[in-house]
Amino acid sequence: SGTLMIRRLDPRLGGGVRVIADNHRYPPQDIEEDRLHCFRLLGEVVWTGGVPRP
Repeated sequence: SGTLMIRRLDPRLGGGVRVIADNHRYPPQDIEEDRLHCFRLLGEVVWTGGVPRP
């Protein structure tokens, strides 16, 4: 859909990725390995202002 998001990516043992938002109002999304071609990683967040979160 062309949506731009900042999320944490957690590789899964069986393949695929869990996409996690820091905002708990948005539940994690599991992306199966055969659907990863639908996503494009554009960059990496290397700095944020404020207090770091775990």
